[in-house]
Amino acid sequence: MALRYRSVLSTTDPDVAVRVREWFVDRFGAPFEVSEDTVDGMLGFSTTRDRQSEIRVLVIPGGSGSTVVLEERHPVALGDVDTGVVPGYIRSFLHNADFRLGGLRVRDIASDEDMSAWVDGDENGQIVAVVGDANSANVAVALREVQRQVLGMAAVGLLPVAVAERLLWETDSPGKARAGAILHIARQDGSRGFHLTPATLVIRQPEAAARRQRRWWCLPWQAKVDLGEEVEARVAQLWERGVPVAGTEEEWLTTLEQTEQSNAHLRETLHQAWEEQDDAVRELQRVRGQLAYAQRRLQELESAPIFEQPHEVDDIEPETCVEVVEYGREYLTRLLFICDNRRVEELDQHLRSGVWAAKMWSALRAMDSYAEFRIDREYAGDFLRFCDDPPLGAIGFMANRVAMKESESTDNNRIARKARTFRVPEGVSGDRSAYMPAHIKIDKGGHPAPRIHFLDDTASSGKVIVGYIGRHLPTGG
Repeated sequence: MALRYRSVLSTTDPDVAVRVREWFVDRFGAPFEVSEDTVDGMLGFSTTRDRQSEIRVLVIPGGSGSTVVLEERHPVALGDVDTGVVPGYIRSFLHNADFRLGGLRVRDIASDEDMSAWVDGDENGQIVAVVGDANSANVAVALREVQRQVLGMAAVGLLPVAVAERLLWETDSPGKARAGAILHIARQDGSRGFHLTPATLVIRQPEAAARRQRRWWCLPWQAKVDLGEEVEARVAQLWERGVPVAGTEEEWLTTLEQTEQSNAHLRETLHQAWEEQDDAVRELQRVRGQLAYAQRRLQELESAPIFEQPHEVDDIEPETCVEVVEYGREYLTRLLFICDNRRVEELDQHLRSGVWAAKMWSALRAMDSYAEFRIDREYAGDFLRFCDDPPLGAIGFMANRVAMKESESTDNNRIARKARTFRVPEGVSGDRSAYMPAHIKIDKGGHPAPRIHFLDDTASSGKVIVGYIGRHLPTGG
């Protein structure tokens, strides 16, 4: 049986067993068959709805309160039965007691103070937090969608931007904690999981972004909540005496694990796409700002356009990584390509080669533009500064994809350093070799995560030397 929904909650309400029993019988007593049984004070109910979905509720008494487990299963694969929202009866179920997860209430929106306190604490549980404040329309929409999608499975609330930024810094996580972003944080026995959904994706597709919180993180985390070996044995005994079920605990956990494994690569690819979309939106905003400035200047000067007429290079759109290098050698005359074409050809064996080719071409055109400004217009900054704040009329690239140096561990590692050392023309280096730590990240994660390594030799030869284009080179780590 595939797991469709699961919620493991706690409550100190002494009458929770009575209330849950009344709710369950009232909700599913007719026309469905309801099984009820007890084992050592543990109370369980189960029913088969529509002769397919099986719904179970457990009330497990403890020293300081009770643990309540509600789950729904289905005989087919998880993705095939996922409706995009939690079951409709969950909201009424949560009104039976003051249910909590990690000390936070799950029925209502948690306060900013409670969410921040949980983040700084060490209690087990999971939260889904929308970054920002409720005065923002985008934040309010995201918060509403998140609560609808993960109701009962995680505590939901707002997290101030400052707290979210601190979390990103502490966990060395990529991305920006902008208003509207969604953070999923799970903690279990000292270990912590952390996932950021960028604000640009949430604002454009709030329902889809919220749905992913449930399917990818909240449900898998709930499925792995360990009730303890002794309790699990009592649970198994309870269900053996109740309504027979199609499948076992081990079978649906195996199904869930297989589903997670089969989707792992897809999730990673999609996360990269989110980051690329975030980068593209920021780049578009920057270009629009430059265009607006140029238009204002044109109106002030009442003269001809300040930009040169389009060159034929503007119409080039390479479809493969090899084409990028071929066009670069022909048109980007301020660059010197000494890279090994065999490494470039390897990239074209991957499905994303077309995407990489477009990004490589943009990066190399920016590099060529940088060399022009260095030589003809006496630009004083380096390539990273050039991309971060391009001069008017320049062709820039995403600054967060440019690195002018490697980590200290890579610099000091003999193998990693050798991999980044390339043969160069005699006038560049006395021994005709140069270490090139400066690089452009064409893809941030995964494999092969292509890189362009280069050497800025504009001060001497007037060119930028492209020493390597290919898969991510080995690092000192």
